[in-house]
Amino acid sequence: MWFFYVPDCDKIVQSLNTYITFEENWEDLMSQKLKLIVGFALSVFLVACVMAYLAVGLSGFDNVLAEPWGLVTILDLVLGVVCMTAVIFTVESDWKKAAMWSVPIYFLGNIVTAVWILTRLDQITDSK
Repeated sequence: MWFFYVPDCDKIVQSLNTYITFEENWEDLMSQKLKLIVGFALSVFLVACVMAYLAVGLSGFDNVLAEPWGLVTILDLVLGVVCMTAVIFTVESDWKKAAMWSVPIYFLGNIVTAVWILTRLDQITDSK
């Protein structure tokens, strides 16, 4: 007589469901942590901008541009903005909406990038 071992399918399905639930919860948790990190970084940056403006106004910016590394830093910002614009145009379904997010980045900097990430992080992580 032949005996065939048939695993308990319910236990296998239950363990798979537990794993899938863990993965979904992990993604939600990471998404929430990323939002907190980006939100905190945005807050720190805004406070630093206000403090710098109160200390020297906009006159200190000339000193930054006079230094070679100051210019490289500005060019690094521009490179980041161009790359972020590419990401926004890739994620957004409507080019007009993408343009409305992208153009202000060139004037306001990564403040807009941080706000875009905070509003779109769920969409980005769900599309994985």
